[in-house]
Amino acid sequence: MAWRSSGATNEELIDNLVENGLINNQDIENAFRRVDRKFFVPKASERHAYSDSPLRAGNVHLSAPHIYCTVLDALELTPGECVSFLNIGSGSGYLTCVVSEILGPRSLYYGIEIHKDALIHCENSVAAWKAQSNRTLNERSQTHMQFIHGNGLNILPNVGESPMGFDRIYAGAGIDTLQLKEIKKLLSPGGILVAPVEDDLVKVVRTQPRSYSIDDENGYGFTSQIISGVTFAPLLAQPQINTIIPAAKWSVSNHHLYPESFRIAAKTILLCNKTNIIQPLEVPPPQQNVNLSASLPKEVWIHILSFTTRRWFEPE
Repeated sequence: MAWRSSGATNEELIDNLVENGLINNQDIENAFRRVDRKFFVPKASERHAYSDSPLRAGNVHLSAPHIYCTVLDALELTPGECVSFLNIGSGSGYLTCVVSEILGPRSLYYGIEIHKDALIHCENSVAAWKAQSNRTLNERSQTHMQFIHGNGLNILPNVGESPMGFDRIYAGAGIDTLQLKEIKKLLSPGGILVAPVEDDLVKVVRTQPRSYSIDDENGYGFTSQIISGVTFAPLLAQPQINTIIPAAKWSVSNHHLYPESFRIAAKTILLCNKTNIIQPLEVPPPQQNVNLSASLPKEVWIHILSFTTRRWFEPE
C-alpha cells in the first residue's frame, strides 16, 4: 500500500499512511503530523515533498515515509521518556525531529552526518521547522538536539557520551554484518538498534551489560530479528573521521534531561545542603544521623554533579 500513500499536503500524506495501515500508533501519527516533510526535502524535490517515496538531491537523502513508519514502530519509543537517541547518517534531520516529537524535551538527540553540505541542509531545515512548530518557545529551546560532522563507522566508543551507551540507535544507510557488530556495541542495556543490514531491515536489542569483550559472533548479549527486506545506499566508510559524541554535562539548566533517579538524588543533595544542621567536626557515633551534604557549599555540589553521568544514581 506504500505506493498509494502519497498526498498533496502533509496531512493528506499522513491520512493515507494511516488508512493504508502503515501507521498503527497514535503517538507516531501525531508526531508525523507535527513535523511537515516540506521543511526537510531538498529544494530541487519540493514538489515531491508529500510523495511516499525516497528523495535524493546531491548528498541529501530522505527515505520514503512508510519506511520511517516501520522504523519508528520498531524503536519502541515512549512519550515523555528520558533516553538518548543516536541517528547515524542523519541526513536531512527529518527522522530525528519526528523522534523528538514522540519522546519530548527530556531526551537527548544526536545525529552524525559525513557530508558537510548535508549537515548544513539539516541544520537549516531543523531551524525552519522549529520556527513554525506549534510547541512553545520554552519546549523547543529545552530540546537537546545536536548534529555532528563525522563518520558513523568511526565513533570512538570510550570517550564522550559513547561509554554510557545510547538507548535508541538508527542507521540511515546500509551496513554489513561486520559494521553492525561494532555499532551495536554503542547500545546501552535494554537499548534498541534499527538498521538496514545488507538487504534486510534489522532490529537488535541489547540484553546484557555493556562490555567490549562480548562475543558478538555467538550473539551473546543481543537479540535480533529481521523486520523486512529493504534497499539502502551504503553508509560511507571514507573519509575516516574519528568521531566523538560530546558527553552531556549536568547543570541546573539541563537538569530536566536526566533520568528520574538522578534528578531526585541531585534535588535531595541540594535541598539537604540548605539545612541549618551543621556537620560536626568530630565523627559521631554510628547510630547518630548526620547531614554530610551540609558540610559542603551548594556551589561545590553543583561542580561535583557536573562530573557525573546521566546514569550515576541508577541502581546496578
